[in-house]
Amino acid sequence: MIEVLTDNRNRSAGEIRSILEKGGGNMGASGSVSYIFKRKGSMVFEKAAVNEEELTMAAIDCGAEDILTEESNIEVVTAPENFIKVRDDLKAKGFSPSSAEVTMVPSTTVKLTGETAQKVLKLVSNLEEHDDVLSVHANFDIPDEEIAKFQ
Repeated sequence: MIEVLTDNRNRSAGEIRSILEKGGGNMGASGSVSYIFKRKGSMVFEKAAVNEEELTMAAIDCGAEDILTEESNIEVVTAPENFIKVRDDLKAKGFSPSSAEVTMVPSTTVKLTGETAQKVLKLVSNLEEHDDVLSVHANFDIPDEEIAKFQ
C-alpha cells in the first residue's frame, strides 16, 4: 500500500504506475489492498537499554494493546487513538523509544527469498525515492540475510 501526497494526482499516478510496472507489479484500484492492513501505533525500544519486565508492566498500565519481544527489540503496540497518550506516559516513566509512529500493520505476510525478494526490495526502494510518496506499507517477510544482500 502506497501513501502519496501530491498537487497533481494524474502526474503522480502515472509515475507510480510506471515504477510498479518496471518492477514487475501493477497498480490496483484505490483501497484494493487496504483490507490487509490495520492502523496501529508502534513504539520500539532497544532491549539492552530497558528492563523488559518493567517496560511490559508500564506499557500495560498505560493502555498498550500488545507487547512483542524480538531478538534485540521490544515493540509496544497501541490503538492509533491511544498512541500519543501511551507514548507520553511511557516517556514520563523513563522509557524512551528508539522509534515511535502510527503505521499500517499487515494482518498476513508472504515469505519471500532469492530473486523475488531482491526484486521486491528494489521496487520498494524505487517507490520510496519518489518525491510524492509518503510511505510504502508491505506484507512481505524477507529474512535478514536476504535484506543484507540488497544493501
